[in-house]
Amino acid sequence: MKIRIFQSYVNDLSDQNDVLVQTVEDLEREANEKVANLNSKLKKADQMLNELKFKWETSKKVADNLLAENRDIQIDLSAVIAALQEAIVTQKLDISSLTLRSNALEQITGPVFLHSCSTRTKSEELTKTHLEALKSELVARDQMIQNVQEELNKALCEKERSRAEQTSNKKKFQAQQEMIKQLQEEVAVKEAENNKHLQSNRNLQEKIKMLTQKLQKREDMIQRQQKEILSLQQEKDGLFTEFQAQKHEICQFQTEQKNKEYEAQHRMAHHEQLQNELDIACKLHEQAQHKLDDTKRELEGIQADLSIAKHERDMALAEIEKSECYVTEFKDQLKQLQQQYSDTLEENGRLQARLEARLITTQSEQDVLSNEVSYKDDIIHKLRMQQIKQDEKLNLADEKVQHQEKLLDQLHQKYLAGVSKVENQEEMIYSLEQQLETAAQQEEAIKHLQSELSGLRSARELDRKTMVLKEQLIKELQQEHDALKQKLKEVMFKMSSGEGQVNSLGLEVNMLKTRLVEKTDEAQNLEDQVLKQQAALNRASENIRDTRKAAGDEIIQKESKLGVLEQEIVEAQKQYSACYEELLHRENLMQKLKEETVKLTEQMKQDSQDFNKLSTEKQKLELEMVVVMEKHRTAQQEVNSRNQVILKLKTDLKTAQEKYMGSQEELAVQEAELNRLNQKLKALQNELHELKDTCSEQEDQLTQARTSVQQLEHEREILMEEIQNNLKNVAQLHNNLDVTKQAHNTDLERWSQKISLLQKELNSNAIELQDSLGKIQEYKTMGVELKENLEKTEQLHLEAMNMVDQHEKTIQKQNSEIGCLRQHMSLLQDKVTESQNQTKVSESTADVFKQKYQANTDRVQELEKLVQNLEDDLKDSSTQIFEVNETLHNLKDEMLTLQRRYEEKCSQVDTCEEMIDQLTEELNACQESRKNNQEHIQQCEQIIQRLKDEAMKMQREISEKEEVAILLQSELAFYRDNHGHSNEEYDSQNSHIQHL
Repeated sequence: MKIRIFQSYVNDLSDQNDVLVQTVEDLEREANEKVANLNSKLKKADQMLNELKFKWETSKKVADNLLAENRDIQIDLSAVIAALQEAIVTQKLDISSLTLRSNALEQITGPVFLHSCSTRTKSEELTKTHLEALKSELVARDQMIQNVQEELNKALCEKERSRAEQTSNKKKFQAQQEMIKQLQEEVAVKEAENNKHLQSNRNLQEKIKMLTQKLQKREDMIQRQQKEILSLQQEKDGLFTEFQAQKHEICQFQTEQKNKEYEAQHRMAHHEQLQNELDIACKLHEQAQHKLDDTKRELEGIQADLSIAKHERDMALAEIEKSECYVTEFKDQLKQLQQQYSDTLEENGRLQARLEARLITTQSEQDVLSNEVSYKDDIIHKLRMQQIKQDEKLNLADEKVQHQEKLLDQLHQKYLAGVSKVENQEEMIYSLEQQLETAAQQEEAIKHLQSELSGLRSARELDRKTMVLKEQLIKELQQEHDALKQKLKEVMFKMSSGEGQVNSLGLEVNMLKTRLVEKTDEAQNLEDQVLKQQAALNRASENIRDTRKAAGDEIIQKESKLGVLEQEIVEAQKQYSACYEELLHRENLMQKLKEETVKLTEQMKQDSQDFNKLSTEKQKLELEMVVVMEKHRTAQQEVNSRNQVILKLKTDLKTAQEKYMGSQEELAVQEAELNRLNQKLKALQNELHELKDTCSEQEDQLTQARTSVQQLEHEREILMEEIQNNLKNVAQLHNNLDVTKQAHNTDLERWSQKISLLQKELNSNAIELQDSLGKIQEYKTMGVELKENLEKTEQLHLEAMNMVDQHEKTIQKQNSEIGCLRQHMSLLQDKVTESQNQTKVSESTADVFKQKYQANTDRVQELEKLVQNLEDDLKDSSTQIFEVNETLHNLKDEMLTLQRRYEEKCSQVDTCEEMIDQLTEELNACQESRKNNQEHIQQCEQIIQRLKDEAMKMQREISEKEEVAILLQSELAFYRDNHGHSNEEYDSQNSHIQHL
């Protein structure tokens, strides 16, 4: 939603920029057209000036000619006046002495002279009245001309004042332009700084992208590890199924063993029925049964251990299933958080419109959000530490699995030991059966038992083969287990390296955050400076507008006054032309001068028309300048609005930064918690290392026990061979007994008593031997168990084995030498007492070791409880890590959106600044054109002033000539008063004047 809003906002800004570009282009076109028009008008004005110069030169020449003619006329008039005075004095008109310059005397006098003298008297009165009227009109017009001149002087003064004001305004405008240039330079410097900041922001974005990529790689690694863990679990499941299959085979073997025991019992009953006489064999059989019971008990203990291991395996599987459930729950939570993230994005799009009304409260919210960002960073750090702890817990779990596998190996070894014991017992049963057969002297039964023994041997060989196969399978599984362990170690190494990278990246992120905060502060300062400069620009532009308005108003007033004055001048010129026409009618001599003045007045009219045109063009230019200034004002308003938008976005950035700081603080708190948990984990790891050392010691003891068991098996085989030899000797003795029975029937009765006594002694000795053998067997088993814990028990076990060897040698001696049993009884009793003492010592040491074993088991249980608690903490921390990762992703997305907004706003600011530069360039161009127009106006005003000066000169000359005419008229009047002439003379004079 936010992206759509920003896209629409960007589209609107692009449309506005297009409109501004079009307006700027239109303004450029209009300015170019105006410049072209002004150039054309300047060319026309130059042509007009050249024409006016040419006309002025021609008029100057004409004026010079007229001045020469006037001088000639004045000289002629003075000559005529002198002649008239002489005529008055002498009362005779002598014309022959007159010498005229302008006209010949004959042309003046002619044949009409006499007739003019007669008519002069009639027209003198009319000319007097007409001249008086003309004089009054001339006086009135002179007054009008003086008033007009005074008004012109006032207008010139006002014009000079306006020029002075324009020069001051120009100076102000130039100062403002210099200020604008300085501001533009400062803006350029700040733009460079902004570009640097943008580049730094881009670098930060690239680093953030690298960090996100590394985090994604980290997540991929975690997923791969999860997959590997799943594969390991599958392999464990396969091993568990194999273990169950082996257990099933053990059960089958146990059933077979039970069947064999049942058959052995049946056979023993049959032998008891057949051989009631051999009590020793029965007692030996009972001893064998006791041994079988012991083996059964041992098997039951092994089964109990197997059940415990199975229970532990089930617990491990249950924990794995719980972890999978937690993983599924985490995935569901992830989906929910993603949905919440999408909802929050939409809500952010909705709330963005409301943020414009909350610009005042954004600063405090920004501080809060910065604290939250820092808190979240702390949370992230803590969660990373928790993740490290969880990885360590995983290592502990793997070690626990390894320990369970070791337990399985130990159980398997115990199973092998039980199998070996069963085989020993079977061999003992076989020996007892052979002894029963020899005692009962039934060779057929012995053969039958031998055949059964061969079947048992074949079954035992089959069992051995199956055991070999199983051992091969176990070796293969151990190899696979070692390979998996290596893979786990590699994965853990990768995890540790990835965690180091994550920590380094976290440090880089913190550095980048500090840099970003510094850059944002610098950007804020730059923005404040830009706002101040924009305010100064606005003030300068307002001052320029005020001065332009005042100057425009003054210029308009002055131009209106000039227009009024020009109209009055035109009216005065019209009146003056009428006067000149009347004078031309009256005075032919002044006709040419009046025509020239008319021409000059027409030129003045044309100049005034050109001036009016130029003034109208000036007004148009001023109006266009006003339009341009309004457009510039609108552009500045748009720039201000965009600056406000930039400020809003900056406030949004500040709020986001505050959130980021709060999250960083949370992350710091979580990192402290993670450090505390890491310390606990380190302590537990040290304890686990100690336990591993103890386990390794126990494994060494197990290897030593295995070697001792192998030695015992070798010794057992040697004993079996010796027993077989003894059985052969017994069979030979039975044959000898059969022979001796027939030969010594008489000795039987005598020896029967002795034999009964010997049998009693043998029974007692056999019982003692059975007890000693049972104790020896118990001591063997206890020795195996004690060898697993300590090396001291091995010495005792070796001593017990020596004693067993000695007892076996004594048994062999007793079997071979039945007659020497009494001598050996004392030795046997001594040895039995010694063995009892040794057994007591070994039992005391066994109790001590049992106590130590119990203490170790209690400690192992405590450690297992601690491991369980750590696993619970690991699950909780994994949930927290998941939540923090989601918050990190959310914050990263928000940072990316804010950075995009910042880039867009920077681009908008750049476009606005470019528009401002373009408008300032246009303004400068318009100002330059205005300067050129003002210079052109000044030139035109100078030309007008020159023309006015020339007109004043011409008016002065005309006034001087009018004064001369007035003097002439007065002299004529005086002459008329003094001298009367006829109408004919007057007519001739008029005709002469007209002719002139």
